[in-house]
Amino acid sequence: MSELSPPKKQILRQIMDAAPDKVLRSLSQALSSAGAYDPALAEVRAIVETEIQDRRVRNTVLCSVAPICRPASQGRIGLPQQAIAQLWNALRLDRHAEVQEASALLSEWREDEAPALVYDQLCAYAADALERGDNPNFQAVAATCERAKPGLTAALVTCLRLSPIARRSILRLPDWIGRMTSDKAAELRLAYKDVCAIAADAGPVFFDILAAQLPEPWHILKIVSGIMDRPAEAYLSGSELGPIAEGLLDEIDGALAAVNAFGAGGTPLEAKQTARAIDRAVHQISEMEAAVTLNPSGPWGKRVMGQKKSLALKVEAHLRSLEDLIAKALPLQTIRLGPRTLKGVPRLSGDPEPLLVARAQTLLVFCHEVRNSAPMGGFGST
Repeated sequence: MSELSPPKKQILRQIMDAAPDKVLRSLSQALSSAGAYDPALAEVRAIVETEIQDRRVRNTVLCSVAPICRPASQGRIGLPQQAIAQLWNALRLDRHAEVQEASALLSEWREDEAPALVYDQLCAYAADALERGDNPNFQAVAATCERAKPGLTAALVTCLRLSPIARRSILRLPDWIGRMTSDKAAELRLAYKDVCAIAADAGPVFFDILAAQLPEPWHILKIVSGIMDRPAEAYLSGSELGPIAEGLLDEIDGALAAVNAFGAGGTPLEAKQTARAIDRAVHQISEMEAAVTLNPSGPWGKRVMGQKKSLALKVEAHLRSLEDLIAKALPLQTIRLGPRTLKGVPRLSGDPEPLLVARAQTLLVFCHEVRNSAPMGGFGST
């Protein structure tokens, strides 16, 4: 294979611009695990590695934008992947020296060092350019955002304005989602005060940025609870942060729908996926109960109580049907071993029914996968 031509390189770079970070890392691993390279494949590998290094710098500088380049969902911002690529290209064109400085600083940066000021300067420049709307390099970014959703450019500007606070807060996240103390709560309130000073509606955007950094996004409720001192549901539901809890309750309903759709006729893979949804829902319910003072007669209190009950009953129904299904899939016959001793042994007069065996296997996988969720989910005894 010959070396790549300039048009092919351009096409490859356009494809990589649109690819999420995870896809790019998978491509890099696939190329690294391959054997000998021909010139073209080696060139592809070099382009991919260069792009990964560039994205490391980009995602560090645009720390408040990179996590929310994802499909939008109810109550959550979602920016097109193309928008961050265009934004970074615009910064490289307009602020090439600062981008180079950021790249050089990142290569020497240590975890115990404060983030470089140039990162926030680049974000501030991008926010100003988007707001003015007179810079051709940034007009393409705004056009991409507005095509995805009208008004999304304003949300992007808010994210960029929040960059200095978000950058400091992201470093504190592991400590904040641990045991809450009065010192941590005071620190959170100060950060939130700074957020509200940037824009009246910046609070939900700020928490959306932080939640996107967490492996378990529902832990963002711990931070909300720390700021509001474990608020009552009536107070939280009436605040600008109420949609965070509402979104969590909607996610739990989604998990319940998956459990309701699951049955023994499914596959072992579906059983694992359903069990993971159950585990996620169980932890989300626990987080909601710990972070918010729920009123048993209030809308959220009733909803959470109904979700817990519905989840436990549905899982128990699957588990209770397992023993009878196994007995049908692997039938036994009773033999007498003595005057008062009976024993069940396999009935070998015919083959097991394949359909019943498959259903039993599916429920056995389900039973195994939900075991860790059982004590917290209320179906441990079953």
